[in-house]
Amino acid sequence: MMSVWGWIADAILAILLTATLFMAIRLDRALRVVRRDRAVFEALINNLGSATNSVKLGIQALRNEADRAAEQIERRSEDADKLATDLSFLIEAADRAGARLEEGRLAQALPQKLPEAAVAPAVTSTPDDLPGTGLRQLAGIAKRRRPRTPAADRPPEPAVADVSEPETVAQPAKMQGVR
Repeated sequence: MMSVWGWIADAILAILLTATLFMAIRLDRALRVVRRDRAVFEALINNLGSATNSVKLGIQALRNEADRAAEQIERRSEDADKLATDLSFLIEAADRAGARLEEGRLAQALPQKLPEAAVAPAVTSTPDDLPGTGLRQLAGIAKRRRPRTPAADRPPEPAVADVSEPETVAQPAKMQGVR
């Protein structure tokens, strides 16, 4: 009996050894694939490291450029503020000059229109209270004065509109500084 049991044990052992050999061959193939993929994976990691360094350099360059652009914008903004202040001053000066011209024109026109006995006392209002003050109103007065035709073809026109009912003209809007 022993010999039958020995043959059965040897057959089971041979089957187990065959299965182990088959599994070893499959494991060897899987390890080859892993080794091959490992080399690809290492190359991928190296490329990722290089790309990360490039991105870091790009971000630093972008930050430097953004800082430079911010400084340039700040300088231009300061220059624009200065120019806006200067322009505001010039507009106010032109309005004052226009008011003085208007006062002078009205002062010359009043004695010519009214008889000597009816001359009104001196105007005590400020230039801002007078109708037609400001640079835009001064330009409007110049347009209303005379058309550009030869003097011989047209009769002389009065240089001033009727003083008894002054024309009301809206004051020009104040310029706001852009920031």
